[in-house]
Amino acid sequence: MESRAGTALVPRRYRPGKWKPLGARYHVPSDPTLLNVMRFLCDGKHALMGLARHAAATDLGIARLIEKWDALTPGAQKAVTLTDLCKFSDVMPARFIAATARAGCEIDNQSVIIALSCMNLPTDVELAVRNEFTWRDSHAASAGNRSQVG
Repeated sequence: MESRAGTALVPRRYRPGKWKPLGARYHVPSDPTLLNVMRFLCDGKHALMGLARHAAATDLGIARLIEKWDALTPGAQKAVTLTDLCKFSDVMPARFIAATARAGCEIDNQSVIIALSCMNLPTDVELAVRNEFTWRDSHAASAGNRSQVG
């Protein structure tokens, strides 16, 4: 009869931690700018998601993020961080901030712009916001020129 000395089952070293609604094994560190904008707004996460819903009409990346948000239960929506949501939707947090800032301007909600103006922004967020506004403005102007020609 053979000995089974080396074949004992080794207990798993997995410790159950905080519940992660998107099924992420490893938590993504929160983006500080996104966190500060969310804290500045009255209804933080839900206010930003409302603006993102408006931005999703013109931005397919944000539309994927909104689809993931809508698929979550209310409890999961409370638990998930916006940084995790951006990560799993392949949207950079800077792009998310820029899109919500632009959407806020389109519906006369300047709260994100006011929050950003009070912060010392990282270069990537500053560039994303600048690009969002210049790209959309140049396309709106070119569409206006086409309508005047025809």
